[in-house]
Order: sequence, then C-alpha cells, then structure tokens
Amino acid sequence: MKESDLKLANEIRLKLIECAAQSQIICYSDLVPNVLCDNRHMNHLSKILTYISEVEWGVRKLLLSSLVVQKDTKIPGIGYFELCAKLNVSTDYKEMQEKCFEFWKDEENMQWIRYELKTTTDASSRIDRKSVV
Repeated sequence: MKESDLKLANEIRLKLIECAAQSQIICYSDLVPNVLCDNRHMNHLSKILTYISEVEWGVRKLLLSSLVVQKDTKIPGIGYFELCAKLNVSTDYKEMQEKCFEFWKDEENMQWIRYELKTTTDASSRIDRKSVV
C-alpha cells in the first residue's frame, strides 16, 4: 500500500472508531465526500476499507467496515460481504456493528486509537504504536 493510501486508511480508521464510540453508522458519501461519483474512487475506497478491516479482524476480531453503509438501504456494500466470505465470518452486519459499538465505547479500549496502520504482509503486525492523534 502506498504511503498516501496508508495515510488515508489511518484517517478513515479514526473516523470509523469515532463513529463506533458514538454507536453510529456512516454513509459512504459522508465518509469520503464525492467518492460515489467515480467508480474508480469507489473501488479505491473499497480496497482501503478491506485493508482496515483485515487488520482490525487480525487484531480484535472486529470489522470496522460494517459501519459504512449505503445511504438508501443502510446496508454495507458488496465489498463488506465479500470480505466476510474471505475471512469466513458471519455476514450479520448488524451484529458486527454492535460488537464495534461495544468495543469502542469502552474507555479502556480507546488506547488503541493511538495505534496506526502500517504496511506489512502479516495482518496481525500491521499496527504500529506511533501516535496518530
């Protein structure tokens, strides 16, 4: 993953953690404005959300991408369900959203917000202790 993509992934991850701590979902259009007008950018966002969720799954068994939904249906996009299949995880996105809400509402878990994503081949070691806040 390129450095600029990693920076964007960390920004999106922080925004998703903020949403989870407030028990909120977020629409794609609110997460990254103007992304839906261009399929190339939507593909790029999908890859970044997949990366974030693969890392979070490896570390905490949470899929933050479950919080990102389509505005009209309030359901995650196809990429979320493809990731669930890849990871052999339940596609019950509401259950995963609740797990994210529960985890990130806990003040003790907020220490993890300071960790930032980094590029490696091992998903469980893709978090660096470097502060991002």
